[in-house]
Amino acid sequence: MSLQVIPINDGDIQWGFTDTMPSFHTKHGTYGCRERVDPFPCYAHDLALVESELKRTADLFPLPFPVYLYVSAFECEGRTNAHASTGHDYDGKMVDGEYPIGNGTIVFSGKRIPIMPSMTRYLVSHDGVLRRPDVAQGVR
Repeated sequence: MSLQVIPINDGDIQWGFTDTMPSFHTKHGTYGCRERVDPFPCYAHDLALVESELKRTADLFPLPFPVYLYVSAFECEGRTNAHASTGHDYDGKMVDGEYPIGNGTIVFSGKRIPIMPSMTRYLVSHDGVLRRPDVAQGVR
């Protein structure tokens, strides 16, 4: 399994000609996705803590696909703390009528108040494990 923690800072956001909010690009399966952000500067999660917790969580609950975790220094449009999703590999072979999962994407939103380390640890394990169907359904 491949794990990547990607910091998002000033130079990573893009301003479109017709967009009302800037955004940054995330990998989402075969295609990408744009994550809209409020351009007001925020506190970001501690990168070293995110990386260590992601490795610990992945050792406990390995995923069979790459995971990209984006740590934004800006608050995401939805104002959530974080969110996770899986993207499908539309170039792969269909199995039981569905395309295989290409990768997992986790986005950590910046916040306007300092972020407690306990919140970072919770979000890494919550969003990193929740997308596993067997864990989400309580199967061990």
